[in-house]
Order: sequence, then structure tokens, then C-alpha cells
Amino acid sequence: IFFRLAFCTDTMSPSRGKHMISLSYTAAFVNLGIAGSLFGPCLLQLAHNTCSTLMQMSALLTSRSLLYCLGSGIAGPIFERIENSGRCTALALLATGLSSFPIPFITNYYILVAVATLQGFMMGCLDCGGNYAIVQLHGGDGPEMQLLHFGFGLGAWLGPTAVGIALQFAGMSWAWAGVGVVHMAMGLVFCALPPLRKTTKPEPETETACEDLQRSPGHGINRVALIVFCCIFLLVYVGLETAVGNFLAVYGEMALHMSKETATWLTSVYWGGLAIGRLLAIPLSMVLSAKSLLFLDLAGSVGTVTLFWLYPSGSLVWVTAGLLGLCFASAFASLLGFADRCLQMTGKLTGVLMFFAAVGEFSSPLITGWVLQQKSVWYFSYLIAFSVCLTFVVFLMMICIAGTLEKTSKQRTQATVADIQLPDASETIVDNDNDQIPLAL
Repeated sequence: IFFRLAFCTDTMSPSRGKHMISLSYTAAFVNLGIAGSLFGPCLLQLAHNTCSTLMQMSALLTSRSLLYCLGSGIAGPIFERIENSGRCTALALLATGLSSFPIPFITNYYILVAVATLQGFMMGCLDCGGNYAIVQLHGGDGPEMQLLHFGFGLGAWLGPTAVGIALQFAGMSWAWAGVGVVHMAMGLVFCALPPLRKTTKPEPETETACEDLQRSPGHGINRVALIVFCCIFLLVYVGLETAVGNFLAVYGEMALHMSKETATWLTSVYWGGLAIGRLLAIPLSMVLSAKSLLFLDLAGSVGTVTLFWLYPSGSLVWVTAGLLGLCFASAFASLLGFADRCLQMTGKLTGVLMFFAAVGEFSSPLITGWVLQQKSVWYFSYLIAFSVCLTFVVFLMMICIAGTLEKTSKQRTQATVADIQLPDASETIVDNDNDQIPLAL
């Protein structure tokens, strides 16, 4: 199906072609979600295969995420400059697929680190490239961005589910083999996709007013401050999402004494809630702004984390796992939409935001693994609660700065309009023959 869609996009109308390319990137993000969520349920098994400790596996996840961070930072300017970014996406998909096949068979820890970091680099390129493509095709504040991240959430749910099924019937290696096959198939699809048809943003009516606004010291400081807080938000939020996805199964096995299969299904419930939340965010983004969606996500996260903090064990863990995924769901896409609305996203800015998101992804496994090993597994709930509260505080700061930016923009626009003096109706126009023509008849 995707091969047919890929080869037909050149003959379609620009509108239909853009939507078909968007669907292809959504399918690519399904694969990205599968690859990203597969390490969590397999963490202890991979540690057993390589005779490694939990701290060493945390370091592996950190190395993988560090290269993910590097790939995200490099990919932004590259995708902005090359004509057909689909070829870079195809390369990332093919390399991620090839690196998935040997992972369950590796018995040397350092070889596993090398393969995992290569995979992380290519996944970072794919993540940044997909977000940049959707912003260029449709803008960041819309259902297309939510659909893209629903694809990631769906894949993140399918990953642990595939591991759970594989452990019961065939073994962990079949899950990794399936990941490799679907990534390589999707990479071939992107080899056939045409270049992006970028959405042209409307030019400001008064160019001098826009330039004057950009030169304003207050505007520049507020813009930089908003970018900084957006980066902090993504760093903490992605770190939180990654920590829960990677260590929820470990928490279930070590703290709640679940079996390996049951703990895997607990992770699947979390990613399933995230997939459902991102699916619901698609219609909600048509009626609610990105700022409103962010507020709903964070308010729900605070309530859910409070429940998880009060009842860290028992049957309520299954409920809180699903609710955590549901409330985390649309925060990433909504933040990108919010940033595009306030800052006008470019390839470089997309790369910067993806870089800090990847920093959160590579730092959280190291911090979480150290806390769980040095302190106690029960500290997992405290880490989640602290991260959610910090994210909510950063969001409130972002709202204040964005309001200041909007107020400054309106004031300068009004001042520019006031400077334009229209001639009075009683005045006259003098033509080239020095004849006076009255304006008011």
C-alpha cells in the first residue's frame, strides 16, 4: 500500500500529495516508536545475555540516547538544505532496521553498546526529520502533527506487546527481527517519495514593522527566553517519558515482584495509554489550541502522579500506568505546535528542540538507574512526581513569556498603523497639470 502511495504522489494534486507524504512519515514514526520502546521490556534479558548490571544497562541506554541527541542536532540543518529529505529518512530507516537483527544475539557488552548507539543516532535523525517535514508541509499547530506523534505512540505500544507475545511463543529474537524487517521495508518506500512541497508562510503586511519588531531588545530577550524554556520543557518531559517506558517493567519485577511477562504487559499498558491519548489528540487539536492541550496534559499528569505516589503498589498500578501514558500523550506535539505559533519553526530551531529532547532521553536512564540502584526501586515514584511538577512550572513560565511576546507584537503593530496617516476627505490631490481635484465630491 505504501509503495503505491509513494509512487503516486508525483501525479497527485499538491494537497493530496502532501497528505500522502504525511501518512508515510506517520508510518515511519510507528517504526520509530517500536524501536524506541523495545529496549525497556528486554532490558533485564539483555543484561543477562551480556552479564551486565542494571547500572551498566543504564549506561548503555544513556549512550544510545546520547547518539540520538547528536543525530537530532545534526539532522535539522541537513534536512533544511537538501532538496529531497526523504532519501535521508530512508537511510535512517534502513540503518535502524539492519542494526536491530543482531541485538538479541550479542553477548559482549561493548559490542551491544556500539550497535545500540548506531541505532540511536539514526533514530535521532528520523525523529528530527519527521517533525521538520510536518512543520514544513502543514505547520506545527494542527492535527497532522498530532497524527505523526500518534504514530510514535502506536509503535511504542506495539513494541512491548510484540515482546510479550514473543516471550510466550517464540523468544525475544523474533520481536527484534520483526522490527528490522518493517524498518527496512519502510526505508524502501521513502526512497521513492518526491521532495517536500513546503508550505509558504504569509509575509507580514508591513516589512519595516516586522524588522523593527525583530530589532527590539525586549522582543529578542523574550524570544530567547521562550526558546530556553521550550528546551527545558522538552528535556524534562522526554526524560520523564523515557524513564517510565524503560524502567516501568523493572519496577514491576523488582518492587512489585511480577513475573517477566506480567511486567512487560505493564509497560504495554503505559504505551497503550499513550497511543490512545495521541489518537484522541487528533480531533481535539482541531478545536483546542496547543496551549490548551498542554494544560490538559499537565493537569492530568499531576493528578495521575499524585495517585501513583499515594498508591505505588497493588492493582491501581495498572490504572496509573495507563493514565500516565494517556496524560503524557500529546505534550510533545503540542509543544512543537506552541513553539511554531510563537516562534515560527525553522530547520535550525527544530534541530535545537530535538537536541534538547534527546538530551532528556539520554540523561534520564543514567539518573534513574543510579537512583534505583543506589537508593531503592521505590524511589521511582518520587522521580516521576518531581519531573511532572518541574514540567508544570516550566509550562507556566512559557505561558507568561508568550503572553509578553504577543502583547509587544500587538503594541508595535498598533503603533505602526497609527503612523500611517490617510488623507482627509476634504483635502485635494494635485495632479501633474497643477489642477486641483477635490477628494470629496
